[in-house]
Amino acid sequence: MIQTQVVLHSSSQIQAKELPLFLMALVRISTARLVYLTAALFLVVTIMSCTSPSCQAGNCIGGQCSPPPPPPLKVDCFVPESQFFCSDFYCPGICRGHNIRRHLLVRAYCNFQVNPNECCCEHH
Repeated sequence: MIQTQVVLHSSSQIQAKELPLFLMALVRISTARLVYLTAALFLVVTIMSCTSPSCQAGNCIGGQCSPPPPPPLKVDCFVPESQFFCSDFYCPGICRGHNIRRHLLVRAYCNFQVNPNECCCEHH
């Protein structure tokens, strides 16, 4: 049987019988350090991902970042040439006549709470 001696920094010697215990202690220390290092690295990456500009207003942990809210709609109102044209049927045409494009128009309606009545256009 080969006898092995390990010299530590404190000048103490470990006999061959104690060598497996010494190595197990080193492995335990290394495993503990590895677990702590992994946890610390995960924490740093999580903090960095939540402070990145793409996730400023969203939920970062556990899924995708939330998309930004849509911009608020603009509402422009116009008095039609005749009060007969202030209806839900004619108001979209009046909006297009005032250069509000069809693909940007969300809703066109007649506002009866003002006098004279107005065609109102909600758009992007």
